[in-house]
Amino acid sequence: MLSIGITGIILYVKDPENTLLITLTICAFPAFLTGLTEDLMKNVRPATRLLFIASSAVSAGVFLNAWLTSLALPFVDYLMTFGAISVFFTCFAVTGVVNSFNLIDGLNGLASLVAIIILLSLAFVAHKVDDPIITNITLIFSAAISGFFIWNYPFGKIFLGDGGAYLIGFLVAELSILLVIRNPEVSIWFPFVLVFYPIFETIHTIYRRFFVIKISLVVPDTKHLHQLINRKLVALSSTGKPVEKLTNNKNSITSPFLWGIASCCAIPAIIFYDNTAALQIIVIMFLFIFYILYFLIRDRE
Repeated sequence: MLSIGITGIILYVKDPENTLLITLTICAFPAFLTGLTEDLMKNVRPATRLLFIASSAVSAGVFLNAWLTSLALPFVDYLMTFGAISVFFTCFAVTGVVNSFNLIDGLNGLASLVAIIILLSLAFVAHKVDDPIITNITLIFSAAISGFFIWNYPFGKIFLGDGGAYLIGFLVAELSILLVIRNPEVSIWFPFVLVFYPIFETIHTIYRRFFVIKISLVVPDTKHLHQLINRKLVALSSTGKPVEKLTNNKNSITSPFLWGIASCCAIPAIIFYDNTAALQIIVIMFLFIFYILYFLIRDRE
């Protein structure tokens, strides 16, 4: 937060018209603050956190005109011509991405490098469509996260916490929206494919908790994809010690597999960044792959 805030100030001092990064940082502050408060106090209600994240999304919408107005789906696009529905859906989408990064923040290096992969993909396409402002900001934020990553992976010297995960999720969401609305040739489905892994992990978790095991959506569990893969890998690498004792020591062995999944989303997204139909087909393909993978490694008990 400090690195992007200071960089935003430097950019503004050099060019008073270059206000995008500092504005984004200010808009991100409510989301970051509620996450940091939860890290320190452990008593912030989920509804309060969602409210603060949504307020960050509204701030970005007001000050940067970062509203979603189209999903390239005819009936949905008609509904989103109504301002209230556009505002609601934008807040829903941003809070979804924010919470998805918090959800996958369970292993050293996982959330941070997934974010870097997504941001570098955004930077590549922003450069391709000649948007130097978004290109520079995504590279700046990638560098900021990289400074964290080298201390977090593989030994876990420092951690994101809710504040870090919320900040990353918010800026990934807003930079995705800004890239699309500033460059109409970029399909709205391009960032959706980029964030498919964390987003669909969240959607699947909601479905599993609500319909399958029928528990509260805010009650944590250990059935996320990264946790299942971690247990399988730990069991395979076990040398006779209980898996529970090995899990902490083997925390970092799982992240590269999930980085691979994020990269598999990023590569076709970059190739077809301006082809909505192809991106929609890719989403359907990834849905099948996700469920096949989950079915193969899920706990059998």
